[in-house]
Amino acid sequence: MEKKLGSEQLNAWEAFITRQSLVLGQIEKALENEPKALPLHLYDVLLVLRRAPQGKMRLSDIADRIVTSRSALTRSVEKLEKMGFLTKEKAKEDGRGLYAEITTSGKMAQKETWVFYREAIQSFFGKYLTVADAKQVTEILLKIPNHRIKAEQGNID
Repeated sequence: MEKKLGSEQLNAWEAFITRQSLVLGQIEKALENEPKALPLHLYDVLLVLRRAPQGKMRLSDIADRIVTSRSALTRSVEKLEKMGFLTKEKAKEDGRGLYAEITTSGKMAQKETWVFYREAIQSFFGKYLTVADAKQVTEILLKIPNHRIKAEQGNID
């Protein structure tokens, strides 16, 4: 791999970052227009919790796994708690950290939103890729090391 940033890598970066921003914006707007769907930043937190062992995780660990900004996490967690989609508790091991745990209604809300999210992903991203394209994009993006967490893949249905 080249040590100096070449024009081809810069072109790839620009294509990636602009399309990522465009597609996420389109998906967020689609979810906002669907009364039964949660906004993406709330869905994201519930998805992370749904995938966590026992549906429970420390907030600092959630922050490492969410797609949306870390700074919005506290507000998102507070909103989800008020909606009854998660509960919070102090960490017993050190008393400083907080845990969030998804509730049954939170699991239902995540599942309901997934229907609309899946449709938006297909409309704004998936329909432009063949199966071979999707495999290639995945392979290329997974070459980039994830220094924050180990890759966690699983079924979200």
